[in-house]
Amino acid sequence: LGSVVFLIGTLIWDPDLFPYFHAMGGSKLEWLQLADGLFMVGSFGFSFASFLTAVGVHRVHQLFQTSAIVITSCYEFGGFFFIAGTMAYMPGYHCASGLERLG
Repeated sequence: LGSVVFLIGTLIWDPDLFPYFHAMGGSKLEWLQLADGLFMVGSFGFSFASFLTAVGVHRVHQLFQTSAIVITSCYEFGGFFFIAGTMAYMPGYHCASGLERLG
């Protein structure tokens, strides 16, 4: 489900497909904010799926338990970092000058 939501956000953000979405009504800013919101919700879905996987790690063979915990933690934190990064660059909101210097 998270990947489908993320895909819809990607399709809205795609410069070749954006005119079709814009033709449905609404401003460019509203569509781009919707796409960013979908990115965040999709990323949360990825993170939540990693959390559910981590909850079931105790069922994994003992040899792979440590690596399974490390892998699911990386996926989970990566999703949360993506959410935080997306929030910082939402269109229509002016970020602080320190954030602009970072990139």
